[in-house]
Amino acid sequence: MLDGKVQKELLWDHHYLYDLMQKICKRIKMKALTPPYLVHAHLPKNHPRAGITGIMVIEYSHISIHTFPNKDGHLMIDVFSCKKFDMEGLAKYLLKELKMKEPKIRMIER
Repeated sequence: MLDGKVQKELLWDHHYLYDLMQKICKRIKMKALTPPYLVHAHLPKNHPRAGITGIMVIEYSHISIHTFPNKDGHLMIDVFSCKKFDMEGLAKYLLKELKMKEPKIRMIER
């Protein structure tokens, strides 16, 4: 799991988030079972909890993204898998790609 702050504009960018989820899937060498599915919160755009939630089903589990642009550009990414993948490599890639500030990385072995 990766939480942190990124450019707010990215967190409203449906196409960027869609592509990011596909890149994560390729990066961890998993097969996509569905394309990314992204939805906007049914809240006014200036609401503190407004943002986009995305889910992508992959072999062995899923990738999810939650954005909160109005909460200091907060982004949460979760990659859940029963199959091992390079968690540290993915975290490094995402930190660089997103230019994330104040990152919190939690890796849980299952």
